[in-house]
Amino acid sequence: MATHDTTNAQALSVESNQTLEVSLSAGQNLMLAAGDASVQGMTIGDNGALVIHLSNGGTLSVLNYSEIASMSPAPTLTMPNGQKLNLADLDST
Repeated sequence: MATHDTTNAQALSVESNQTLEVSLSAGQNLMLAAGDASVQGMTIGDNGALVIHLSNGGTLSVLNYSEIASMSPAPTLTMPNGQKLNLADLDST
């Protein structure tokens, strides 16, 4: 099914202690490549961005996170461990 298709995913590499900022669009699939780093946590920044903290000290900020709930289809983020997250589902929790 298309929900598990990563062939159209855009890979984004987050190196040790690097901070990246992105804005996502409807239907976009972003694959987070961080070597052997794992996700240590996710927070919402003061500006409403989703901030993903990695074990290698890197961070990824999704700047337009507050707009994602209204996107159709919602963008997805594939984590370093292969888990695929529908970002609109995160917004509703």
